[in-house]
Amino acid sequence: MQKKKVLIVDDVKVIGIALKMILNENGYLTDSATDGYEALEKIKKNTFDIALVDIVMPGIDGIRTWKEIKKISPLTRCIFISGYCEDAFEGGKRFIEQIDKDCSMLCKPFSDEELINTIENSLKEAN
Repeated sequence: MQKKKVLIVDDVKVIGIALKMILNENGYLTDSATDGYEALEKIKKNTFDIALVDIVMPGIDGIRTWKEIKKISPLTRCIFISGYCEDAFEGGKRFIEQIDKDCSMLCKPFSDEELINTIENSLKEAN
């Protein structure tokens, strides 16, 4: 079975490093970007099954980044990640689902298990 590829987009470098370690240990191929513009350059050069995209980033925010990723790579699925959604998680999830049916959402901090389960569920929905 071919390993699934995940692009991690988060402006906090240590979060990107930690997510890469977790995903690599669980058999995923990963790449990372520290902003939306870098993510778009990587999407133009590579195919990714999943994009983990932080919502709040300087420059181009995560939602705008995702809309551009989708234009370039329509089969890529998105999991938004954010540290600003705890109080309004259900409302945030509904908002994300309205943006795109290929999206889901995780609130920081999340466990390794939550991350892997969310990715696996997203990949299953793609089939």
